[in-house]
Amino acid sequence: MAANDLPDAPYPLPRPDGSIVRIALTSVRSNSPLEPTRQRGVAVVRDVTATYARDAALTEARARIDHMLQVIPGTFYQLQVSPEGMGHLTYVSPSVEAMFGVSTEQAYVAGFLAQRTAVDIYRLRADALARAEPGGTAVVEYAAHIPGRDLWLRDTFRQSVQPDGSAELVGFLTDATAEHALDAARHAAEAALQRKTWALAVYARSLETLMRAVSLPEQAARVCETIVTEPSYPLACVGVPIAGADQPLSFLGGAGPAIAYLEGLNLSWSADRAEGRGPAGIAIREARTVVINDARSDTSYTRWRQRAEQFGIRSSISVPCHADGEIVGVLMVYAREANAFGIDELEIFQRLSDELGFVIAMERGRAMLRTTQAARLQAEENLRGVAALGPGLLYRAIVHPDYVLVPDVFGDALRVTRDIVRADGEPAGLGDILGQPDRIDWLRTADDGLPRSYDYELQTASGQPRWLQNTINIVANNDNTVELVGYIIDVTQAREDNLHRQKVASLLTMGELATGIAHELGQPLAAISMTAENAQAILKRPTVNLAAVSDKLDKILRGVERAADLLTHMRVFARHEQRAVQPVSVAQALDEALQILSAKLHGTRVEPTLPADLPLVLAQPIALEQVLINLIGNAADAYHASAHGQDDTISVSGWTEDQTVVLQVADQAGGIPPHVLPRIFDPFFSTKPGTTGTGLGLALAKGSITEMGGTITATNQNGGAVFEIRLPIATVQAGKPENT
Repeated sequence: MAANDLPDAPYPLPRPDGSIVRIALTSVRSNSPLEPTRQRGVAVVRDVTATYARDAALTEARARIDHMLQVIPGTFYQLQVSPEGMGHLTYVSPSVEAMFGVSTEQAYVAGFLAQRTAVDIYRLRADALARAEPGGTAVVEYAAHIPGRDLWLRDTFRQSVQPDGSAELVGFLTDATAEHALDAARHAAEAALQRKTWALAVYARSLETLMRAVSLPEQAARVCETIVTEPSYPLACVGVPIAGADQPLSFLGGAGPAIAYLEGLNLSWSADRAEGRGPAGIAIREARTVVINDARSDTSYTRWRQRAEQFGIRSSISVPCHADGEIVGVLMVYAREANAFGIDELEIFQRLSDELGFVIAMERGRAMLRTTQAARLQAEENLRGVAALGPGLLYRAIVHPDYVLVPDVFGDALRVTRDIVRADGEPAGLGDILGQPDRIDWLRTADDGLPRSYDYELQTASGQPRWLQNTINIVANNDNTVELVGYIIDVTQAREDNLHRQKVASLLTMGELATGIAHELGQPLAAISMTAENAQAILKRPTVNLAAVSDKLDKILRGVERAADLLTHMRVFARHEQRAVQPVSVAQALDEALQILSAKLHGTRVEPTLPADLPLVLAQPIALEQVLINLIGNAADAYHASAHGQDDTISVSGWTEDQTVVLQVADQAGGIPPHVLPRIFDPFFSTKPGTTGTGLGLALAKGSITEMGGTITATNQNGGAVFEIRLPIATVQAGKPENT
């Protein structure tokens, strides 16, 4: 029987109670076997009211859901997956149009999403579900391309398995492009930081290598070893150009797993040879860095392309090594990836090449010195013989901004440098003695055509100080180096003899202040004499006032005590006893100095501004007093010499700073001439006219302050001279002074 199934048609029919019932009518028609030309039919009527209501509710619910999903930043989907793994889209939210620019109907086309990605989405989802908890949510991300832009999709989904082996997968697609861009930027920044950290570490280790390695090839090899610690660099090497017809490039050293790349590699720096037209030859000839970003496509790498591929080399950099305006070498680094060299690497390799250039140039200089040394040997031997007859040491030095080379020494060096040690306790050589920063600055001062001397205080192994006097004469002053000859002698004994002159200086100070001393003694003596005469007059009266006589006698005793104290102080001052440092009051030392200076000041006022709580200092009392007498007396002399006459005031101030007491003596008497300032503390140097000055005062003052563990400096400020003394603060513990 041929059947013709008609589609259900839910017809609404009214009921007696006014409600609506919906029926579905299904018709089946066939030919009558008795009458073939006639058809007969059977109709089946079904009540589909409930089904119709449910479908209407679902339609309405889906419309609401579609409306909500339209505004959510993502696309919901429902996928039916067959047991064979094939997927059939059963639902997609209308927001697919905003995300992909297609209608919902277009999204239902099979392979819609797979055609827009470069990955197997089904496999990617299956792998993610295998890693997820049973019944749990899985997340995958993949790139997709839609007309006009590329984007990254985040696919969040859950799968439920049906009894027939098929699966239903419900998921949500969101645009993760911005997050991927941020992640990419973060990863790029982290990679850049790691590269910079690596680069700085390589530079630091390379500098250490250049300072410690023995030979030039060893230095080059060790620098290359530090570079290839980065796994992306299989090879690093250093080459030097050799003069000759073929202008070959010789390898000093190299390192890395691809070191065999250099075997049989004959390079040149000549533009006339094919071996010289590569990156290394160009870097040397044109004095510029040459970067090969991709050896597979760069035409200058054609000759070495097959060899590079054999050793896994994809890119390279060749950096020329400069020294004094000349190219003395080339640093070559090879990488496994294309475009492997960024700004940080370029900067570090340039620094390393400069350091290598310096080392190569130094080695060349040493080689030149060695070639000329034989011709000078006889003359040097003769000079050494002459120098051996003297008490000192003759030498020739080349002074660079940061170090000193002493290529020639004449005389017995041990006779001068014996027992002298460096700060680390090791024996000090002549280079150690001359190579301190302050001494280098002095050695490099402008040539005035006259010999100059400088005294060095050095320590010996026994702890006793040694003094060496270095007299130099500059013979050549180049742009960057100074060449000089010098003569060093031991002046320790001479300086000790000079210290003995301090007693003489004290006596000279006493003589210079004799008028003041006489004045200081004259006042109490005159007072004693006058008071004694008054007492005698009282005793001659008919009625003796014993109380008045007793008062006069008390005044006489006080005058005698004052004179005795002054004489005692003068006696101690004249002996100039050098005691060990002890806690000393700066105010008391100043008061005693002003007593001696009272007559010499001639109307010049001294204004002390010392805080009442100023700490005690570690000092030698008499030595500190003599320093103050010298500084204040010099200021008074400066006022008298300049005939200033208006508000001649010497200020003495003090304060604490960094565990020291700072004592400042200042005047406004015109200051110290600029050409005098550098020599103001030199022995026997004086600016006073005639024989009024010994030239020992300030020299002895500096020596005394130094012995006490302090410092003294001189400057010009506010139209006058300012002397600043710094002494350590003293604390007293268990009756013993200690330096804090």
